[in-house]
Amino acid sequence: MLINIVVVGIILIGMALFCWYNYKKCKDYIEKVLYIMLFFITLVPNVIYYLDRYNVPTYMGWTTNVNSQNWLAFLANYSAGIMSAVIGAIVLVIVTIWQINRNKEDSIERDKQNLRIQNMPILKYKIDSKENKNSKLEEFILTNIDDGINYNFNILIKNVGLNTVKSIKVDIKMDSLINIKQRILGRDTIYVLDKEEEVIINSFFTLKSLEEPYNIFITVYYEDALSNWYEQVINVKYTATNISKNGENIGIIDFEVEEEKIIEKKDINNRLL
Repeated sequence: MLINIVVVGIILIGMALFCWYNYKKCKDYIEKVLYIMLFFITLVPNVIYYLDRYNVPTYMGWTTNVNSQNWLAFLANYSAGIMSAVIGAIVLVIVTIWQINRNKEDSIERDKQNLRIQNMPILKYKIDSKENKNSKLEEFILTNIDDGINYNFNILIKNVGLNTVKSIKVDIKMDSLINIKQRILGRDTIYVLDKEEEVIINSFFTLKSLEEPYNIFITVYYEDALSNWYEQVINVKYTATNISKNGENIGIIDFEVEEEKIIEKKDINNRLL
């Protein structure tokens, strides 16, 4: 008997501490009421059980001139009905609160995404191999070809979106035979691209004239007005022909721009030169 009472007491104390701990953490009045009700749902059946098991009402004289069996049945049905109603109310409130919080989170995330889309820069690209004397930026792209021919590689980037690009970086890579891995814009400084502004990078590199095109990968990282970072990859096929015009060797370029994707700032490759 004593062991049973101790075990039940420990369980009730543990439940009371659990409810009290979470009660103190609750900021909402409804949640506090739910934890109080949860404690009493656990307490009441145990109290009724032990009152009946050890015949406490008889010892206390509560059953004098009373049909104890009828009252016991009444208390059992009454307690069961109360607990069922309370449990149903708790579940309903919890589900309702969860749905409200979920809808609130979805609404916040939706508004955040709409705001990001409204402020997302849109970049327009043009790539050619012509001689460009109006470029503000000139970059020599290193290759491992010593006895090749110089070819131009010009990249025009224009911000056609609704807002300013706070920062932009441009990396260029080529297949392992040429071993190009280089940052050609935004290496040592923050380059800003205002709305409708464009930047022209006039680059050149040394290649061997081949019928098969070289595969070049341009990665553009850019930051919008809300500090979101994006990555966009441009796949370029550059055919170094043996045709020259006005002393300049001509390259034939075909490129495809992939869909931009949002990234974290830490995902930007900063190990390039």
